[in-house]
Amino acid sequence: MTLDARAWPASGEDGRARSRALLSAGSPVAATSLIEFRSSGHLLIIGNPTQAEALRRSLSDEITAYVLIPPAYASADVPKPERSLEGNVHGISGHLGAFVVTVEGPDGPLNPAPLLRGTEQQTFDLVLDLQRAPHLRQDVLPAGYYAPRGDAHRLDEALDELQQLLGEFEKPKYFAYDPNICAHGRNGKYACRRCIDACPTQAIASAGERIEVDPYLCQGGGSCATACPSGAITYAYPRASETLGYVRAMLNAYFDAGGSHPSLLFYDREHGAGLLEAAAGELPEHVLAVAVEEIGSVGMDCWLAGLAFGAADVTLLAAPGTAPSVTGEMQRQLSYCQAILEGLALDVQRVTLSLADSAAALEQAFSERRETLCRSPFETFDEKRNTVFTALERLMRVATPATDSIALPAGAPFGDVSVATEGCTLCLACASACPANALQGGSDSPMLRFIEAQCVQCGLCVTTCPEQVISVAPRLLLDAQARRAPRTLHEEQPFHCLDCGKPFATRKIIETMQHKLKDHWMFGDEAAVRRLKLCDECRVKDMFRREGGLSETDRH
Repeated sequence: MTLDARAWPASGEDGRARSRALLSAGSPVAATSLIEFRSSGHLLIIGNPTQAEALRRSLSDEITAYVLIPPAYASADVPKPERSLEGNVHGISGHLGAFVVTVEGPDGPLNPAPLLRGTEQQTFDLVLDLQRAPHLRQDVLPAGYYAPRGDAHRLDEALDELQQLLGEFEKPKYFAYDPNICAHGRNGKYACRRCIDACPTQAIASAGERIEVDPYLCQGGGSCATACPSGAITYAYPRASETLGYVRAMLNAYFDAGGSHPSLLFYDREHGAGLLEAAAGELPEHVLAVAVEEIGSVGMDCWLAGLAFGAADVTLLAAPGTAPSVTGEMQRQLSYCQAILEGLALDVQRVTLSLADSAAALEQAFSERRETLCRSPFETFDEKRNTVFTALERLMRVATPATDSIALPAGAPFGDVSVATEGCTLCLACASACPANALQGGSDSPMLRFIEAQCVQCGLCVTTCPEQVISVAPRLLLDAQARRAPRTLHEEQPFHCLDCGKPFATRKIIETMQHKLKDHWMFGDEAAVRRLKLCDECRVKDMFRREGGLSETDRH
């Protein structure tokens, strides 16, 4: 999972311990399901017809190229290539082997594939978009879609790559999703969309009250899992528990071999490996590098667990080429983590994000050496929040916080819920909407209880509350027992049915109903108003108790 151990200097005790650790830790990557692509080499080139024709002639015979000429690139003086047509791009969707392209037609969007291919086929396998402003602009483009934006070097790379995309291909399925704990929506209300906003490929979309991930568009950026407050979406290649199991084993081997005060450096293979290889010979011997599939997949649970396992500090290398949306999400998560470290009176530089673009800049990230805070390895089970809380409990043993709670930046996944009790009717709509079961009703009496450890600060309770009396506040309550214990936010004595005496509502609910219905024509007499104070069974009996079964008011 790391660079070859032989690439790292081992002249001192820390270096020798590092070599042994790298050789003994193994690899955490377990098998996962695979996503299959098929491409027959049908390429759509969008752009200037002269350039498109020249490129088509340079391609291998296995590639069949078609040309779409937007009106801005069309000219009566320039001959149109064969297998081409003019039209403005209306939409492009899909992926390698299955791109659906539409153009603007006189009566709405048209699919040009059947016209260009001369068959009933509706898709293209590959797209080369030569427009200066390509149609797709997400941070990470779909596999098989190339947009060099006028850059000659990127165009050469695209031509080389697309000619290799013939046949069948497989990639890992990078994510796992548990809709039962997803905070995207409940009961027709919507709140959390952090994974949607963080995804660099736009592979995630709202699907009713849940989210839907297109596995063909997903390229494993990992920022969705890092952003998810509940752990509903997790990284699966490798899983967090596998990454942390590797880190734990590596740190244990390092300490057992006589090493001290190690620094963890996470990097990814695509963007960070080359930079790390160039810097490896100059980095301090206490730096233990851990390769991951994507740097965005390593979240707060991994950072804090690393510190608890014995790392003196954790550095995340977001090398050039890392998608801006991934870097942005990591910076947001880092702001939450560093606020926690500051609240614990610990050095916030224990966890840092490096945007180094050279070996020298990466070396500078380790100019200061810190001492290990604690060494308390523990098992992890792919439960993101439990891992964070367990790591914090270990770090709390050596921390000296000056407060019992830490205020966190907006968007943090931990926090408090408050209720303005004078307006709360204890309808418990908030509890039914809470995806984390942080808000709960009472079993025997009207009450609203709250378990802070379970709150993900999604805000569904706020949007669901009909009385608009709920607010949330991001914070970390340091007392683990208080964080996990149910706390009563509001409680009332039950209102008893006037006929049978059974408790069925609260006094506040009855008062609210009376107030809202006082001008309604159905409640213009005392009998109808009294019926509001009866339970369901007694209300029906009361309606049919009187002569004729229904009163004149009821008949209307």
